[in-house]
Amino acid sequence: MLSMSAEPLEKRLRVEGVKTGRITALDLPGQIEQAVSIGLLNAAEAQLLRDYDRKVMDIVNVDDFSTEELMAGVQAESTAQPLRQIA
Repeated sequence: MLSMSAEPLEKRLRVEGVKTGRITALDLPGQIEQAVSIGLLNAAEAQLLRDYDRKVMDIVNVDDFSTEELMAGVQAESTAQPLRQIA
């Protein structure tokens, strides 16, 4: 399973890279690039982490909406009739 292979690599990035200050990027793709440049990850490890990150982002972004879709909801609310108050 991809997550089992990626977990120790992510831990190495955090422990040996981010926590020591050797890696300063805030996003995982940037951290991977910095880890390769300082020799913390090799090319194969970096590619595995990139693949894992891409799959995770595909899952997380399943409910990602475009600006037009979001604005359609706002426009629908603004044209709705106000509710009458019952005394």
